[in-house]
Amino acid sequence: MNALTATCKLLLLTALALSAASFAGDARAQIVYTVDSTLDQFDDDINDGICHTSDNTCTLRAAVMQ
Repeated sequence: MNALTATCKLLLLTALALSAASFAGDARAQIVYTVDSTLDQFDDDINDGICHTSDNTCTLRAAVMQ
């Protein structure tokens, strides 16, 4: 086995372990926002849990802000 193959296997195992660890201890519900605008606008209220801009849309920036 060459060094590149060994490194790839180690990276894959690390990624799998991190992925499994994140699922094992996380019982929080997922929140899904539907981005329906390609504009770059801010969310109106980052504390309300709703992706909403002044144009009554959900932009990627507004979803990330939530």
